[in-house]
Parts: sequence; structure tokens; C-alpha cells
Amino acid sequence: MERIPETNIENAWQQQPRENPRFSLEDIRAKAQHVEVKVRWWRRVGGAALIVAVIAEIVQVWVGRDLVERSGDLLTIAAILYISYEYGKHARSAPERLGRTSCVDFYRA
Repeated sequence: MERIPETNIENAWQQQPRENPRFSLEDIRAKAQHVEVKVRWWRRVGGAALIVAVIAEIVQVWVGRDLVERSGDLLTIAAILYISYEYGKHARSAPERLGRTSCVDFYRA
């Protein structure tokens, strides 16, 4: 049983010509891999920046004069380490087969 379009918009939508996909699946995977390489590089840069920040805070603790200043610097170090731990935990939680399976198989797994 075929349904008859009720509006001009629905009719125009159903009568429009079908387009072929612009990108093949291999092109999409190649671009995704390129993005993944960039993400890995930026993760390394971010890790290096975190190490520099922790070292700078350790120097602040070492040369700090006041107990309140030193305790604030220690809390900053603890916060940086906690944030980097949570970021790493979140980054590891992404499944390896993401984008390699169908949607149904992915969500069933």
C-alpha cells in the first residue's frame, strides 16, 4: 500500500533525483586516520605542557616563602595530576573498533 504525499514539500522531496555518495568508505577512513594522527600529536604536546606546568609548580613550592603559597602550589600540582589522570582515563575508554562495524553490531556489543 503506497502512501500519497500530502504536501508540496513532501512531494518535492520524494521526486528529487538521488545522488551518489561523494566519498567512498575508504576515503572517510583515510581522513579519520589522518585526524587520529593529529590528535595523537596534540596529546603529546599537551602532555609535555602538563609536565612543564608541574615542574614550574614544583619550583614554586621549593622557593615559596609563605606556607599558604606553598600549600596552594601543592594543591595546583594535585589538580593538574588529577585532571591528567581523568583525561587519560577518558581517552582510553574509546573502543578500538569504533567506525569499523555497523551501528547495530556496535551498539549490541
